[in-house]
Amino acid sequence: MYPYISDGEIVYVKKTEHISTGEVGIFCVDGAMYCKQFFIDTSGNLTLVSANPDLKDTNIHISASGGQSVKCFGKVLLDQKISLPSYAF
Repeated sequence: MYPYISDGEIVYVKKTEHISTGEVGIFCVDGAMYCKQFFIDTSGNLTLVSANPDLKDTNIHISASGGQSVKCFGKVLLDQKISLPSYAF
């Protein structure tokens, strides 16, 4: 989540299973953990977005009909709102 969160930095998380588009959360996808921005399109397809444009290839795309296991553990508490990058769509 660089430049907003650096590797190894400790973050505070508000425990919740539901967050809104653009918010940063802690997610488990098929057993792997991620700290990413949340984006869901009108068809229900989910993208977990890296805020670092150099790492946009690490976005996680999950089809609404894909059958992958996704769990949100909570919302990362930040001191500012982060806009979704254009490569999220």
